Amino acid sequence: MLRKILAISLCAITLAAAAGCSSFSTTIDKFTGKQEEYPVNVGHDTITAKPQRVAVLDDNAADILIACGYSDKIVAKTKDCSQEELKNVKEYGTDANPDTASVNNLNPDVVFTADSIKYSDYKAMKDSDTAVLRIKPASDTEELKLLYKNLCRVMEGSITGERSGEESVNKVLRSMEAEKSKNNVVKGCYLFKLDDKSAVTTDMFANTILEYAGVQNIAVDTDQNGAMPISRIIAADKQEGFAFYVLCEKGLKAKILQSDEFKGSNVINKNRIVEIPSVYLTRQGNTAVQGIKYIEDRLTKQKEVKGKSLTEDYGVELYDGISYSLEDQDYVVLALQQRLDDLGYLPINPTGFYGDSTASAVKEFQVNNELNRRDGVADYETLERLFSTAAYSRAIPIKESTNSTVQSQGQVQATEPATFEVTAE
Repeated sequence: MLRKILAISLCAITLAAAAGCSSFSTTIDKFTGKQEEYPVNVGHDTITAKPQRVAVLDDNAADILIACGYSDKIVAKTKDCSQEELKNVKEYGTDANPDTASVNNLNPDVVFTADSIKYSDYKAMKDSDTAVLRIKPASDTEELKLLYKNLCRVMEGSITGERSGEESVNKVLRSMEAEKSKNNVVKGCYLFKLDDKSAVTTDMFANTILEYAGVQNIAVDTDQNGAMPISRIIAADKQEGFAFYVLCEKGLKAKILQSDEFKGSNVINKNRIVEIPSVYLTRQGNTAVQGIKYIEDRLTKQKEVKGKSLTEDYGVELYDGISYSLEDQDYVVLALQQRLDDLGYLPINPTGFYGDSTASAVKEFQVNNELNRRDGVADYETLERLFSTAAYSRAIPIKESTNSTVQSQGQVQATEPATFEVTAE
């Protein structure tokens, strides 16, 4: 194999049509007119045979190589390549600071690195005549398909590699589709860092992962450095009618909680900050599939925080299928109204009759607590959240906001229906 530096940017490796980018080409036999497996030409350089020993200094490249079935070819990796399939492969530094001298000593056929590799590391391998492929992540599905095909062409040849790449990327995309969230969509964003406010934007493949996990990303526009203005997050956080979540890199939640910019926000008050390791969003192989499920599961668990049940305190018992709506009346309705009153939602005094005022209060409670049902009917999910310490109270009690007379409140010990008088609202 010709061992030269193959500095392949995204425009080359994915065949993107940008000025100044080298093309990725294959060889046609001049006698038969048929396409041959090798050599494979990348710009002005040539690969003449299948790589048997590969070093990978980029965790995303590792993820794609694994998804394509080449993990057995990998003889060196960085610490960031934490995939289970590579647990027995020796580490040589990190993606940001690889041990290029030791990698060179291994005499690999090809080294895969991130496009952002430092020039000093790049030159160190160039001086030892090591073949290096710089891989920049795909930004959308079409680029991902081309990236897989061209990586596989390098690994298996023009004909077999293109076929293998297409099969591998389609398998990943089908798996992503199978994991696609069927739950209610929430609005949110993903922050990599708080200091520079770097975020997942809608022009990144990571945005597809968020969407499949049920997150509608608000980071449509960022500044030229990819920063997400906190003011936009706070503005979205204040909007009513939907749940807004801040997803962030592992370890960042503590900084957000201490940030003055987020002070008093719903994402803090309602516990809507969810830590998601960034590898689930930056890797474009099997980890992307795992990321969809991981993010959805984390959001589901965040929503399902039930707290301590207060049913005994209010003298009610819940059961599957329980439901209350307009014109119902009994001691459970009375307890329901008392709890709504305690949380600041009920504009009237408890009566035991489920009228329009109670239905409106239940609907507002359902919206504020991000429940699936939001029509004013008190089903099991609504009652379970209502009679728990996890229930969110109204920011300003409705009786205060309407200057209504507030009757002194306390916990109700409800009586049987036959022993109290029900009055209409």
